[in-house]
Amino acid sequence: MAKVALIAGSVLATGAVVCYAYADHRALQTRIRELLQNTISTLNDIGVPYFICYGTLLGAIREGDVIYGDEDGDICILEKDREAVVKGFKGRAKEESQRLLRVRNPQAYVDIYVLDDDGKGVLGERLWGKVDRSLVLETSMMLPPAPIQTSVSFGSKVMGPKDPQAALTRIYGSDWRTPKRNDKGVDHTGFTAKVWKTVSPALLNMRLGFTQITHGK
Repeated sequence: MAKVALIAGSVLATGAVVCYAYADHRALQTRIRELLQNTISTLNDIGVPYFICYGTLLGAIREGDVIYGDEDGDICILEKDREAVVKGFKGRAKEESQRLLRVRNPQAYVDIYVLDDDGKGVLGERLWGKVDRSLVLETSMMLPPAPIQTSVSFGSKVMGPKDPQAALTRIYGSDWRTPKRNDKGVDHTGFTAKVWKTVSPALLNMRLGFTQITHGK
């Protein structure tokens, strides 16, 4: 039976949690890496400051690469540069929402998160006209972006937050250096995360079963 490259399912719980069952994770890892290189190159060409963030930052610092099994790339820009990115990418950065742009290739994507300053030293995604403070990222921790000192393979020069280790601790917890099964590095406490912890083992089993079927086992 032919190998199926990608299948996606979603669980909705105060937002969408999307699980990707990818039969060839190495191929997806390569595609994400290539798309990150291309996206970063375009941001550099149009002169827009950025920093890699979330899972991409975690992979760059902890593993020197895109995390094996991750489903996308993550980059942050500031609200004031949003329109420049939309114009500079010439239609390739799709406006998913006011706070999210998405760049795709045939089988991967990079999310560009649009962060705003609340005027009180906190960066966050703007929701309903206000900066979301559920994840507090101090401006002093994140800006100005600084080169990542690691063996990353996303291009010759990759920018991260000013203090990447402090940012990772804030986002993923103090034990972010330890890889965890089905989790990039933190025990979240929100409602969506609790639902995800409940359903993720079942989704993982579905993924493994699907992979076995596509390989003819």
